[in-house]
Amino acid sequence: METASHHLNVLPSQLLAAASRGEIDLNELAAVVLAGRGLDHNATWVGFPAAAQLLEQHLRD
Repeated sequence: METASHHLNVLPSQLLAAASRGEIDLNELAAVVLAGRGLDHNATWVGFPAAAQLLEQHLRD
């Protein structure tokens, strides 16, 4: 079974370092990428307009 750390291994070291220093919020970045795919926070297809609205709500919270 693949773990989250397995998937993080493919990320550039500079991105991981910035995240570990708190310069990049990986939760926010993941939300942006999911919305760009038209998915909600559960990776369920909701369409691009709904995903954009959910992202706006997430970023306000």
